[in-house]
Amino acid sequence: MRIIGITCVRDEEDIIESFVRHNLVYLDKIYIVDNLSKDRTVEILTSLANEGLAIEVWKSKSCSNQQERAITVALKKVTQQDTGADFAFLLDADEFLGGPDRQSLIDDLGKIGANGYGIVPWKTYIPVEDDLENLNPSIPATSRMTHRRNQEGYQLFKSVVPKALFGKVRLYPGSHVVKRLDGTACPKFLLSTPLAHFPIRSSNQLIAKIILSDHSREMKKDSLPGESFHWREMAASIREKNFRVTTEQIRKYALSYAVRPTDEMPTDFCYDPLPVHSSVVVKYGGTESNSLLHRFDQYITRLQENNHIFPIEESEFEKREFHLIGEVRASIKQSKRWVKRQFGWTRKREVAR
Repeated sequence: MRIIGITCVRDEEDIIESFVRHNLVYLDKIYIVDNLSKDRTVEILTSLANEGLAIEVWKSKSCSNQQERAITVALKKVTQQDTGADFAFLLDADEFLGGPDRQSLIDDLGKIGANGYGIVPWKTYIPVEDDLENLNPSIPATSRMTHRRNQEGYQLFKSVVPKALFGKVRLYPGSHVVKRLDGTACPKFLLSTPLAHFPIRSSNQLIAKIILSDHSREMKKDSLPGESFHWREMAASIREKNFRVTTEQIRKYALSYAVRPTDEMPTDFCYDPLPVHSSVVVKYGGTESNSLLHRFDQYITRLQENNHIFPIEESEFEKREFHLIGEVRASIKQSKRWVKRQFGWTRKREVAR
């Protein structure tokens, strides 16, 4: 069985190496869409590839938070490029497969029925005081952070797509939901393999992640109602605190991360470390040296370099690649151009100009 991962990343230098090394214990290859990273993310990925690790990095040019589009296109591309792949885990850079070993994951994937996809439950890990006071870039986040919420409050899942659905589905924000291209739902099958989630890891990372992600959410022209609600609320709270948060507040943010206001807020956590794998080491020193001001400067540079938000060529590419309406529209335009050429209408119009 061949199992791959697909992820879209931006400015994840403090965790990307741990993500790759840990998840390759379970996966055969990871396809990584880099979304205009300005920190050391690409440099670290290049070093990992040079080691011979099974990763492939693609580029995305959209400055807005269009992760679901990038992964949908990547999944279709995998259909043509990696024909031996049987399953694709759709992951973020802060998500780590939590099963005891690869064989247990393979056994779990057998639960996915015909015409459906698998869902794996989040287990959200939080930084306790010692984690924040003893930051060491040479220690993987998965080894440093060993406590998780007792209960999620609002249980979210990430998707695992079988080969039968490659190129036939589109993803929705967060890769929590998969639907066919015509919008109809696919059956879901719950897997027992947990997905360890490390959304908050330090003060700098927290503030930059929430503030900049909230700006991206605001600029996204096709946001769904309630999409990334937790970013909006946390960003407002951080701004009220004048961009300064204590270690206790960081832990509270982690406990409440992605929990809806209508759900019971988690308050307790427990010790539950991930399995330790000898191959998960940090050689390239993820850091948190970049201040919020530095990250914001990089963010503005990214906007300036890439046509502010939506490069024209990417919008057209997306229409061709996975929007049915866009494909039909392109086909109609092509037919019209053919008819015009046959009857000489194009030449007449050019002469009239």
